Amino acid sequence: MSRVIKAILAIMLITILLQPFFVTSCGKFRLFKPESSLLLIPEQKDLGIIKPGEKTSTVIHVIYSFSKFSRPKGFFLYENPTEIELSVKSKPSWCEVELDKNKFFADIPLKAFLFGGNQTFSVNLTVKVKDNAPGYEKEKIIITAFAKENGNIPEAKADCDVLVEADFLPNVKVKMSKPFIYLKSDETCMVSINVTNKSNMDVMVSFGIESNLSLLSIELPANDTVRADETKGFQLLLHAKEIKKSREVTVPLKIFYSAGEKGGFIEKDIRIRLIGTKSKGIPIDPIIAILIVALVIAIVIRVKRYRK
Repeated sequence: MSRVIKAILAIMLITILLQPFFVTSCGKFRLFKPESSLLLIPEQKDLGIIKPGEKTSTVIHVIYSFSKFSRPKGFFLYENPTEIELSVKSKPSWCEVELDKNKFFADIPLKAFLFGGNQTFSVNLTVKVKDNAPGYEKEKIIITAFAKENGNIPEAKADCDVLVEADFLPNVKVKMSKPFIYLKSDETCMVSINVTNKSNMDVMVSFGIESNLSLLSIELPANDTVRADETKGFQLLLHAKEIKKSREVTVPLKIFYSAGEKGGFIEKDIRIRLIGTKSKGIPIDPIIAILIVALVIAIVIRVKRYRK
């Protein structure tokens, strides 16, 4: 083999051996230029639905990596770890977020100059949903990490996000204008129903009657939305069919409310005294009759005592 060929092979071998010591940056070759990176990995990307007033937590793993040729400050003289800071970058206004650690120190060993390396840390993220959180509101919590520059090791940044959702907390009240009604044969009456929504979100309200009432025709209110912290009035129309004999009936009214996939109902009975065509007038309620009799007896006793 000629000397020229040997020289070419030697140059090629030297080039291959020295190539790892050079990296390209901005179109120029620089000697011993390391790289660094951060990676945040939450164990739970979605914390699910949390009830207002309750809390939950998850773990976020922080991975700090550095390439070969890494030379921190004080290299060979003293240890100078890389400082890594963690913080909450953004969060919903209706929750409280806390990190149990907000600072780490990553040691850079001597062997990192030849092989690079990485350090892994863990931080606990705690989330508490406030009592006034809006129901089924789903938003992101963003956690950010920043590794400071250390010697020839450049700074690094990374973010991760975790989803959180507030649960629906139902609180619906119903009040009726007429719990007991006198209704003549073939007469129509309107019953006002006030629905107050103290829930943490808007609810859809609907009405239903499971029993078949042959003596009444009932027109239920249309379904409607009642906003949070709002009271809305509904009108129920009752019409008595023509009957000869008076009787008492009960309308088992159900008021349904729902938000998303959750909901419930409230039961309210409307007692109705139907006055038949043979009745001479509206009868006295039994309770009122008892009170009148008791009042008369009390007056008679008092008069007798006074005469004595």
